[in-house]
Amino acid sequence: MNETSQYGGPQMVRIDGEKVRRLREQRGLTQLYVATVVEVTTDTISRWENRRYPSIKMENAEKLAEALQVGVEDFLDLQETAEPAEKTLPEQEIPYQPPTVKTSALSRPLLFLLLFVAVLITAYLFSKNSTPVDPAPFIRAERVVPPHVPAGQSFPVIIKVTSTSSQPVSVVLRDTVPSGCKAISGQPPISSTGKDQSLVKWVTRLEGSKTFAYLVKSPPGATGDTEMVFSGQILSGPGSGRTIELSGNNTLRIRNFHWADTNLDLRIDDEEILAVYDLFSEITGFEFKGEQLDELWAADRYSYDTNNHRYEVSQ
Repeated sequence: MNETSQYGGPQMVRIDGEKVRRLREQRGLTQLYVATVVEVTTDTISRWENRRYPSIKMENAEKLAEALQVGVEDFLDLQETAEPAEKTLPEQEIPYQPPTVKTSALSRPLLFLLLFVAVLITAYLFSKNSTPVDPAPFIRAERVVPPHVPAGQSFPVIIKVTSTSSQPVSVVLRDTVPSGCKAISGQPPISSTGKDQSLVKWVTRLEGSKTFAYLVKSPPGATGDTEMVFSGQILSGPGSGRTIELSGNNTLRIRNFHWADTNLDLRIDDEEILAVYDLFSEITGFEFKGEQLDELWAADRYSYDTNNHRYEVSQ
């Protein structure tokens, strides 16, 4: 039930904290994610769920509904006492009604004109002050993975996310690395990597487009030509409940060639290093073994030492 301050304060609504907690856990959402969407602290979310703040602003309740992918009515406190019925005035308390004055035929056109003008002014003010509703955002998330990498070596993964929404959208981006691989670092910094560093997760506000990058180390014991598969999703547009699978390539193979050596000729040529810098030059602060790559590019050829898991160059 909505509440409005007698002094003209913000509209309030009573919520059931237990319902909020149950809906959040059913959807596998963390308090951090919900707090990010509602734009409050995790302590505030905890207090709401523990019923320390039974009444919250309607604006926050609507954002909370978006984060939980439900309607506001799904977590209202239904135990609140209903409003009393409107009291009927006794007969002697009925206010005096003056007699109706008949409108002359001459004044009727003027009244109709005034009514028409009032309707036009109201329509104009409504259209001017109303905020256009942003349609459900279209989110596209595309992963870029190199075609191969030697066992025991690190390689970069890029995820490009684009939103058509005119407003910032809260998203949770997650990517599961192949079995035996480990996520090392990322840019922006990874929010969570899971217990065994096999799952990378970001929770962020997206406006327009954004590029996420992270470094992965392949398993040292992987055998030649082993196929490794990534899988990832993005939860976007709070309130829509849409989970979108990442597009782009999701596999690479274990081969004794540098991940930038796309033509497998044991050389990093000019075209290949230009392609790498084109991908990574705009990702500030992301270390993708650039110095080692420059060394291999400057050499005539390279080879890979499978016993020591390192590249060797020849002039």
